Amino acid sequence: MTDWIHYEQRVKAILERKLRTTLDEHVFLPLRGSNRGFRFDLVDKDRTIVIEIGTAEYKGRLADVCLLLLATDIKRKVLVITNVNLYRMFRTMRQYQIVSAMGIEVRYIDLTKRSSVSRTRVKRPVEPE
Repeated sequence: MTDWIHYEQRVKAILERKLRTTLDEHVFLPLRGSNRGFRFDLVDKDRTIVIEIGTAEYKGRLADVCLLLLATDIKRKVLVITNVNLYRMFRTMRQYQIVSAMGIEVRYIDLTKRSSVSRTRVKRPVEPE
């Protein structure tokens, strides 16, 4: 089995337990403002959570993945990073501050442990009524 498929299945199992939901793999969703779409790693059955999994190979593409997450109409958007060095590096970048402020949850899942999730989320500012 390819490593990334194995990682994705482990992340899926951990998140299904943590989120208490069932997640579908490789779901094609339309992108707002475009006639195109993207195949996201994980989406819950109710289509209220969309998740992309970033590994060490994502080093230069995390901001791009976040733009794709933001272009969906799904309420809850999550970026899961499985490489601790990539997670630490991303948290120091300006793009991290921006995507966090826009409501994307950035999580680190340590696949060397059985069920370890670090969660960082900055809530969206409350808009005046």
